[in-house]
Amino acid sequence: MQDFDFKGIKETRIEPLFEAWLAVPEAQRAKMEVDLREIGDMSNEKGVKAILDEAEFHLSEDGAHETFVAMLMALPGHHERAMTTFLDSPALWRGATRLYHADTLSHWRKRKNLPKKKAAVDPADIKLLEAAIKGYYQHTEGRAKHCRVEPYRRGELEYFFAFPEDHAQNSPEPSAGYLALMAACYFSFATATAIAAARLIPLPCAQSSSRSSTAGSIVTLITLFFPVRLIAFLPSGA
Repeated sequence: MQDFDFKGIKETRIEPLFEAWLAVPEAQRAKMEVDLREIGDMSNEKGVKAILDEAEFHLSEDGAHETFVAMLMALPGHHERAMTTFLDSPALWRGATRLYHADTLSHWRKRKNLPKKKAAVDPADIKLLEAAIKGYYQHTEGRAKHCRVEPYRRGELEYFFAFPEDHAQNSPEPSAGYLALMAACYFSFATATAIAAARLIPLPCAQSSSRSSTAGSIVTLITLFFPVRLIAFLPSGA
């Protein structure tokens, strides 16, 4: 698709572009669709807020965060902001998608009166948390052979995203294999409060994002992103 004549395509007539999309090898096209749907999910006010919050953690140099915010907000819309971040700032993209996932969860459970200690985020402590979650699920439900925990800081809050493996099962998706329970928890040192929520989402999507909420077909997504650096999104050789 890198050789595709994008200049000859009108935004209202993308049929040739979609035909070229279908000609891409299935495995490569599937990965591109996952990424495109994730970018589509982030193309809204909550998604942009998550991007800006994660950028504040990464861009700590004087004026760096302000420059990034000004650049992003100068773009015409949320689709442009999400695509630009995905393409140009991969270091903060993953964390931003995690924070967005937390922002879209419901039914949070709150636990107060915890010890007023800073959250333990060292690698050794994260390994202990992974082992504790894995041990709990293995002994109570016979699952969670593996578990991964990712910590993220957001302002004064510490977020923890846990991925305990669910029960193994036969799946028609060759790359899925099993489900993962993506749990999000954030801890406030100031109020000694922990708040947690969880959502069951399929792998491999759980490796990089929450379950896609972008409505519509891939044709709709291509139409949305056609004027938004789509050619830069397509990998070389596609």
